[in-house]
Amino acid sequence: FSDALIMNVRNILIGLKIQPEVFPTACDTIQIEYEREDGSYLEFEIAEDGKAKVFAIDSKGSELSSVINATVQEISKVVASFYE
Repeated sequence: FSDALIMNVRNILIGLKIQPEVFPTACDTIQIEYEREDGSYLEFEIAEDGKAKVFAIDSKGSELSSVINATVQEISKVVASFYE
């Protein structure tokens, strides 16, 4: 991983109120994940280009995917919504 990607993910993690699990991927991205007891799942795949692919599954099994800017502000909004 590049220093820039590592620093971006580090800054995101420092700014998040709820800490995720963190994993490297084979695609040269870093993935952060959240799971709730009701089966809901949320992941962000953070890339070198400053974008994050978002994938979520709600408790009923409905899936959602999108792409956002990989900033602590944008990711925090999605995480807050996930825990509402």
